[in-house]
Amino acid sequence: MLGSLRSCRGQFTRGDSCCMSFLTYTLAYFQLILGLTVLRQGQDNSTDTNYQAARIAILVLRSTADSARLARDFSLFPSRVPQSAEELARELASRQKPVRCRSRKEGNTITIGCRVLTDSQSLAWLDRASSENLRSWGSRIKNRCQKSLGDAKLLIRWEQDTLMVPFRAFAAWLRDYDMNSVIGTSARGKPPVGVCAVVTVGGSARIQIKPTPPSPSRT
Repeated sequence: MLGSLRSCRGQFTRGDSCCMSFLTYTLAYFQLILGLTVLRQGQDNSTDTNYQAARIAILVLRSTADSARLARDFSLFPSRVPQSAEELARELASRQKPVRCRSRKEGNTITIGCRVLTDSQSLAWLDRASSENLRSWGSRIKNRCQKSLGDAKLLIRWEQDTLMVPFRAFAAWLRDYDMNSVIGTSARGKPPVGVCAVVTVGGSARIQIKPTPPSPSRT
């Protein structure tokens, strides 16, 4: 194509009108490629955010089902096939949202059950709860960090397990998952370099930021 452009450039100086059509076609071609690249990047970012939100959900669900620090397998009900946290996160990320999830320990496996929320009352409750948390937590992040809110790094911690995620993934978790949880700021000094805030899961949480009042049909 570059050779054709050089040839056309020479013809175009002689007034060959066909070269104008060729240049127009070439410009449209590169615009199409650029557009597809941007679209693919947007899809990748969305997939990555959904995956990270699912990892947060799994960490929270593990904290409510298991007080031990030992590594455990997971299964997604009704399946009994053991999965790693990464495998389960990929499966959860691909599923329809929002969902209500619960967990329980069965031997060395954490069994997680999720169902899609469809009734208007439950959807309204989750929307209201997540919006309140996003306003509260978002205001705190803006006051603490210089980066844009979506890119601010959070360190999510339960016992010895940690996740580093951008705020947008934390927001997606608040929006897409309804689950019992105690999530709050860490009482351990300043965050590590590059981290806007440390968020703890479970009993060590100092300030609860995801309230769990009884929502419709939470069983």
